[in-house]
This record gives sequence, C-alpha cells and structure tokens, in this order.
Amino acid sequence: MGGVQASRRPLTGPTLRERIIEHLQGGPDSISGIARRLAEDGGAPMHRLTVSGYLQALAEAGVLRDLDRPPSRVYQLADPRLHRPLHDRMARAAVEAEPDPARAGALLLAALERLLGRPVFRAELRQAGLKEPPGLEPVQAGERDRRIYRASLQRRLAPPLEVPRGDPLYAWPDPEALHDDVDALIDRVLRDATGSAHLAHGHAAARGRQAALELDGGDA
Repeated sequence: MGGVQASRRPLTGPTLRERIIEHLQGGPDSISGIARRLAEDGGAPMHRLTVSGYLQALAEAGVLRDLDRPPSRVYQLADPRLHRPLHDRMARAAVEAEPDPARAGALLLAALERLLGRPVFRAELRQAGLKEPPGLEPVQAGERDRRIYRASLQRRLAPPLEVPRGDPLYAWPDPEALHDDVDALIDRVLRDATGSAHLAHGHAAARGRQAALELDGGDA
C-alpha cells in the first residue's frame, strides 16, 4: 500500500505536467531522457515506470504522442501550438494584426495589461520580441506590488521570465482607444490556445477590419 501511495504523490499537482510539456517543447525525448530531466530540474527522483505511466496517460488524453523508435519509446507534444507561452502567443497575434513594430508593441501592451490586470514590465515586451511603444512614461508601483508581479513571472510562468529588479512598468494611457483591437487579439489567442479556430468560421468577417491604431491616442 505504501509503495502505491509513494508512486502517486508526485502526480497530484499540475507542476509535473507543466515541466514535461516545457521539456518537450524542445523536441521529442525518450522515457529515460524525460525522467532524467525531471530529476535534474530539482524534483524528487521518480521510477522509470512511474514516468512511463504518466506519459502514457498524457498520450491517451491527447496531450502527447508516443512513437516507437527501437530500442526506445519516444514522446512528443501532439500539437506544440497549444503549449506556447502566453507572451509568445500574444506577440504573434499582435504582429499578425499590426505589422508595424511600434503599433504591435502598443497592442501587446494594452492586451497584456487587460489580461493580467496590472502594468507590464519592459522585460515582458522584450521577451515577446517587441519593444515598448515610444513616448510612454513608466508608471509608479510600490515595492510590494513589484515583488508580487516579478514573483508571478519567475516562479509561476513556464518557462520562467527573469525580470531585472529595477525594470520599468508600463501601462497604455488610453485603453478605450484600443478596446476593439484588444478584444479581437484576445479572441484570436483564445482560439489558437484551444485549437478551436475551425469553430469560428466567419467570425473575423463579421467583426470587420480592425481600426488602425493611434499610438498617441488622438483622432485619425
């Protein structure tokens, strides 16, 4: 009885699943390779059979795909697009909507601010491959709030994002000016994240073309 309980204990939370997915984003790997990586990441060593059973469960759930490559069985992500980090997803969608880097940066900033309910670090924009829009002034935040924001990115994001201690925070000065564009961006990211774009046929046409962004918040 004790052995069964010990084998289940590491599987109860989402952390193990997230670590496996993060590792396989770099490409397929064998059961032994995945178990070795889990141990290297600081987790408690797990028996190969325990790892194998968990990987098979993820494969049956459609998260992973198993391949026979003698002498090993190899696992890979069934659809890597479904496991992109949030900032990467948002940046891709922003660039698709606005090819101009400054406009894409404005859209990304406003969308992240809406989703996360807080100002956005410069490091978050740069991690996504975009820069902060020109002319913005950093917003002030208390040290306690800054610690909470940084901790969420460094401890609870996969992969973690290192934010310099004095990294500036930005907020879009006129959220209403980008309201429709942000809604459209979040819609696109949600469909991509859930693999449900095929369920929204005609959605983009019904919404119409996005209005051009005004970086200064003024009238066209």
